[in-house]
Amino acid sequence: MRTMSVKGIDEAIRKTKEDQRKVLKAAKFALSRVLTSTPIEASRLIRGKYNINNINLLNKASGNSRIQAVGKVTDDLTATISFLAGGISLVYFGAVEYRRTSAGMTKRSRKGTSSIKRGKVGVKVQIEKGKTTQLRQFFAGVKFGKGNATGTHLGVFRRLGKERFPIAESSVISPASMINKPDILKPLTQFVQDTFTTRFNHEMKRLGVTQ
Repeated sequence: MRTMSVKGIDEAIRKTKEDQRKVLKAAKFALSRVLTSTPIEASRLIRGKYNINNINLLNKASGNSRIQAVGKVTDDLTATISFLAGGISLVYFGAVEYRRTSAGMTKRSRKGTSSIKRGKVGVKVQIEKGKTTQLRQFFAGVKFGKGNATGTHLGVFRRLGKERFPIAESSVISPASMINKPDILKPLTQFVQDTFTTRFNHEMKRLGVTQ
């Protein structure tokens, strides 16, 4: 779990002892703004580094978002944002499979399959922008869900031995790991503080605590 704290609340309370309730109210309003805007900024920062679009980053097949605000700001001024730990399939990072068939070479992505003249068999993927990786792996469909809420998910798989089976799906870094990268965490932390400070000052004026 990653914990962030904002500065300015304690100092404001010390300076305005007669208006503590208003200060805490202003802080709660400000944290509510942080709670709604931080997932959006986190997604923007992640997509600046990783080769994935906003829909594929956020949306799980189950319908739950991988990055989301949890509940509301509590009375003790705690705001919670969830970053799911499950790895995201390589197909969502623009993975392309090159396969040799009896009819010749094919090129396959999530959008469809086309014939090509030549290519290196395997999967080509760009997880981080500007860094392409060639894998000796392949595409396969796997079922998910239960009852009537089922579907087929296309994934990138690898063989666990020399035989055709067993196989395992290759997943990549999760949103929870992504935000712990220094080039994402540092600006996200600064965004949280800046957003809180701007909104807190606005609310303090609106409530008449400051001029």
